[in-house]
Amino acid sequence: MANAEKGAILVLHLLFYSFTTISLIVGRPYMTVKNFITRTLERQSMDNKSRGGRPPKLSKRDRRAISRYIKRNRTASREEVRQHCAPHVSLKTIDRY
Repeated sequence: MANAEKGAILVLHLLFYSFTTISLIVGRPYMTVKNFITRTLERQSMDNKSRGGRPPKLSKRDRRAISRYIKRNRTASREEVRQHCAPHVSLKTIDRY
């Protein structure tokens, strides 16, 4: 849902429109509107929660170091890059950068 649409739903809610009326105006299902308003009031924020997931193996600093090393040493092999910049990761991870 776009931020403009979220804002419109909240404004209509603050103007005491019912969930049904809001859903008809915005063109979203009743439960979507109801759940959005409930969640927003509960969290005190209309932002989506961040998604979980596996943390990256390489930090931003590691990625920059790999990029710099490759730019300076164009003929370096993957193994050399890994040994010099990030010995704690696999060659497949180095290939991504």
